[in-house]
Amino acid sequence: MRNMENKSANSNTKRLAFTGVMLAVILAMQAANLPNLITGVFVNAIYIFVDIYAGRRDSLLLCFLGPFGGILSGHMAPFMLPIVPVIIIGNMVLVFLYDKLKAKTLFYKLVIPSLVKAVIIGAFGYLAIVCISPSETTNWLLLPVLGIQFFTAVPGIWIGLRLSSRLKAA
Repeated sequence: MRNMENKSANSNTKRLAFTGVMLAVILAMQAANLPNLITGVFVNAIYIFVDIYAGRRDSLLLCFLGPFGGILSGHMAPFMLPIVPVIIIGNMVLVFLYDKLKAKTLFYKLVIPSLVKAVIIGAFGYLAIVCISPSETTNWLLLPVLGIQFFTAVPGIWIGLRLSSRLKAA
């Protein structure tokens, strides 16, 4: 019995360490200050990769922590702080829907989670902007970030799937 408990604890430790390393990769990418399109694709890929290898709970944890890392690293401007909850929800919905659709065709796995994430972040992010009523300059800085979500999610899911399938084959 004790041996089984040790195996379970060892497995949890490995999963937690893997998730921690993936969080560090997300933070490093954000700190590298790459364009939002590139960072967004790879962060979404990490969410899917972690979902496949460590499970939904760990991936959702990264979905929660990632946007705060973006603010702290300077990748996301401080005026974006009010829309961080919207980004978190959009990321979590992406992972949740991917998880629910992973038995479906590639088209469904790529498009539906990406589209729903884009609609959530676009619509609710825009509402947040309107409620906060920042300056016109801030609006023009925020709108592209809200608008690229679909275009970062689709390739992100695809890269996450390819990476996981390559590692399984190795």
